[in-house]
Amino acid sequence: KDKAWLGIGFSEHIPRSGLLGKIYTSLSFKDRNIYYEENVKEFSLFFYDFLWWIILISFGVALLNMLPVGIFDGGRFFYLTILAITGKEKIAKKAFLFSTYFFLFVVLVLMFFWVKSLFF
Repeated sequence: KDKAWLGIGFSEHIPRSGLLGKIYTSLSFKDRNIYYEENVKEFSLFFYDFLWWIILISFGVALLNMLPVGIFDGGRFFYLTILAITGKEKIAKKAFLFSTYFFLFVVLVLMFFWVKSLFF
């Protein structure tokens, strides 16, 4: 085990210390230096892809929801942040409307170029 053959060798597992080491060792379920092959390839690949798409969709929804646009939660958060910084409701409302119209304008411009690329 301790001798490499043609440049291939196995290193012994070095125990990790500290809180992160305990978390890592408690979460690891796979033995090192062992090749695992799944028994049901189609199902495991489907399940992996399914979980990956759920993660991507959830991340995309979270990012879209935090845009500073009036119809999303990010718009309300942006309004309250500007209100807390300036202390003036008039400035906060103007900044809120500007950010909403700005992002809607950006979406319209992107849609215009997308439609233009489809037909021209």
